[in-house]
Amino acid sequence: MKRAAELVRHPITGQALRFGIAGGTVTLVNLAIPIVLNDALGIPIEVVIPFAYIVAASLQFTLQRMFVFRHVEQFALSTRAQLTRYVLIGAVQYPTVALGTFALPKLFDISSKAAFLGTSLTFSFCLFLFMRKRVFHPADTPDQETDEKYDKGQCADPAALPSPGESPARALL
Repeated sequence: MKRAAELVRHPITGQALRFGIAGGTVTLVNLAIPIVLNDALGIPIEVVIPFAYIVAASLQFTLQRMFVFRHVEQFALSTRAQLTRYVLIGAVQYPTVALGTFALPKLFDISSKAAFLGTSLTFSFCLFLFMRKRVFHPADTPDQETDEKYDKGQCADPAALPSPGESPARALL
């Protein structure tokens, strides 16, 4: 039990578990909306799918910000910038999964279902890594930013940098 608690609190495995929970929740919502609206109101499923997709994508974005990456005190990107990247991911995800589902059965002699699952799971894993590092990542601390600029020779205070030919240790004295 102690080991399970450590995994949940771990920065990567905890995020991955929350990512899976969020993904499962969003999948259920995405599947339930068309079925419920079709059964209850007789609306054709094909008509409800775009609405369900928008609701599910909105829920997914919110869960990523508030649940999966909840440990982040301040995100590096504004909500608008995160949303822009998130929409671009969605624009890439659908055709990538569709192409994989179409092409992989022919290339590897596998079923369409296996290709769909494999492509979806692989894309989800890559998506988690991308969102973790490029969408919902924490803002750098001022000290860390200054240290990185200094390491690259881009310190905000040019007087703090050693003169050409001067020893870096001498510049600190």
